Amino acid sequence: MAEEAARRAVAAVPLLRTAAGPRDRERWAERLKEEYRALIQYVEHNKASDNDWFRLESNAEGTRCVGGRGLSQGG
Repeated sequence: MAEEAARRAVAAVPLLRTAAGPRDRERWAERLKEEYRALIQYVEHNKASDNDWFRLESNAEGTRCVGGRGLSQGG
């Protein structure tokens, strides 16, 4: 049963298609957009499943995580 729930959660998150890292300036912005879309969908799925357990924040450029913690830590 838990395996099926995990499969449904993974299926709800879009696949990342851009193979790029921070040193690849030309394609890095597209990769970040894909990652944000995936995270947003994951969070939305968790909220819909009453399984909302973490928060993420980034700097103004969206290039560095500046916060983020589990809700059990007072988030």
